[in-house]
Amino acid sequence: DYLRGQQGNDGKIGDFSTSAWAVMSIAAAGEDPNTWENGGDSLVDYLKAGPPGDDLSGELSMGTFVSRMVLAAVAAGEAPEAFGSWSGSQAGVTITNGDYLGALMSLYDGTRFLQDLTGDPDSAEMLNDDFWAVRALVAAGESPYSSMVQNTVQYIADCQQADDGWSY
Repeated sequence: DYLRGQQGNDGKIGDFSTSAWAVMSIAAAGEDPNTWENGGDSLVDYLKAGPPGDDLSGELSMGTFVSRMVLAAVAAGEAPEAFGSWSGSQAGVTITNGDYLGALMSLYDGTRFLQDLTGDPDSAEMLNDDFWAVRALVAAGESPYSSMVQNTVQYIADCQQADDGWSY
């Protein structure tokens, strides 16, 4: 009920990224996010249109952005390689015709997923994009035993710290 009360008539709940998280939450609660509307576009239609103004400036990395979009597409029962028709580029990563899955896979370097948007050299070492990439790939149907998933999981395991935790 709270989320329904936050939805605008353009379909969004909060901002673009929050709307993607909301799709996942709605689907996890057993509801169809395609039917969520507030007198206008559905929540899923809002996401399929792509980021408003093609603005990705609030994103931490393209890895986390495209992983989130793959997860939202899967949660909505849509194909993550054709989730809308939005095309855009940022930091050398291109999404063409809503192909978020292809964009995610393009970030794989043989060991992990990497794409920094912040300009901060330390952000290139974050594991956040790797955690989310594995989850998104498996949700989209990639075998958990594929070399892409297994190599990334191994990279994450190799980054475990002496206290058994991980850095951000």
